[in-house]
Amino acid sequence: MRLRLRRILRRRINTRTHEAQLETDMINAALEHRYDETINAMVAQGLSEPGELPSLEDLIRTIKETVADEPLHFGNFEQFFAWWDVTTAYDQMDAECSAEHHKPALAVAYEALALEGFF
Repeated sequence: MRLRLRRILRRRINTRTHEAQLETDMINAALEHRYDETINAMVAQGLSEPGELPSLEDLIRTIKETVADEPLHFGNFEQFFAWWDVTTAYDQMDAECSAEHHKPALAVAYEALALEGFF
């Protein structure tokens, strides 16, 4: 009886884990799609050049690496963006670009990180 109950519980746990992974995969796919659409719109508006911005995965990695030195929490995207703009100011001057032009892409990356529980 106990063995049967363990098997049933194990199946339920595996099913829930699988369902959670499917949900995560769907959210990630939706964010990737939205990021691609955002980049295309930014290129169409002249805010960036084709291929100028990194992939969503690379942008998220860069943000995590930048934040890693300072355990920060942001209440919303605008707070994050204000910090990002200041933190990357020298990089922006070197590249002669503005974080403001990349704001729509950063918003998608912020959302992905917030959903992940990073902030």
